[in-house]
Amino acid sequence: MMQSTHPRQKGVTANEIRQYGDPKTVGGLVKLDMYAILYRDNDGLAHKSVVMIGDDGSVYLPRNGEEWSNQLALAAPWLKDGVQKLLKEKGLAAAPEAEALPTTDTVDVLGSEVATTEAKDAPAGQ
Repeated sequence: MMQSTHPRQKGVTANEIRQYGDPKTVGGLVKLDMYAILYRDNDGLAHKSVVMIGDDGSVYLPRNGEEWSNQLALAAPWLKDGVQKLLKEKGLAAAPEAEALPTTDTVDVLGSEVATTEAKDAPAGQ
């Protein structure tokens, strides 16, 4: 019996289809609610991960959820702006902007001896 001498390529995807577009643009968006979870496996070992839940009730657990959630970082400003633009176009609520911290005291801690104090005017070391 003779074996074929033609080399087999392993791990090669034939005719891979890629879509190209304008750089640094967001082309689509699907809503998934994400939750951080603590769960126990079949042996009772605790795991911290994330799950994503679709509008149809489907629950997705990333296979590398523990490693993935440990590597989360803030998105680049252009990506954040693109996502917020798509959310606005789709009529979905965008993430609220962070509220600025107050710079003046609103509580009279000295019993009306001092009205309000600007935080930037406070003496150094206090």
